[in-house]
Amino acid sequence: GRGGCLGLLFGRSAGGARPAPVSEDASAPAVVLSPTPLVYRRKYEFLSKGESAFYAALQTALSPPYLIFPKVRLADVCYIPRGAGSMSALNRVSSKHLDFLVCDAATIRPVAAVELDDVSHDRADRATRDKFVDDVLKAVELPLVRFRARAAYDATEIRAQIEAVLVR
Repeated sequence: GRGGCLGLLFGRSAGGARPAPVSEDASAPAVVLSPTPLVYRRKYEFLSKGESAFYAALQTALSPPYLIFPKVRLADVCYIPRGAGSMSALNRVSSKHLDFLVCDAATIRPVAAVELDDVSHDRADRATRDKFVDDVLKAVELPLVRFRARAAYDATEIRAQIEAVLVR
């Protein structure tokens, strides 16, 4: 046997033998796995408990007419024109992310960024990072709303603060 449906899908026999050929076509590209073991492991929690609690309140506050995307790379909401220093500028934003991006549900157009600031944001290195993110968002004219992390959130207050910065 082939190990049932999963064996058919993954090309393995019940005993875990080598993969079955995916295609009889000799011109089809072969799937090559990395020759070295990969050290990556899946995270089972995408958001921290605090981020999850805030995300739930944010969804209650804003949907509809907005969609909320968590952990969006800063580089995904801006672009750098070609020219001197563009690679350096890209490197500065590519490793940073916004906690949440609020988009218009109909167009998926970003309308606001949301940062959830816990006590780590009181550190000098985080203050420097936060100022840089603030400046980038100001330069690309994407409103930013910062919320202090806490035990509970009021959806009405969240909606009011975010709608107050939206450009109509």
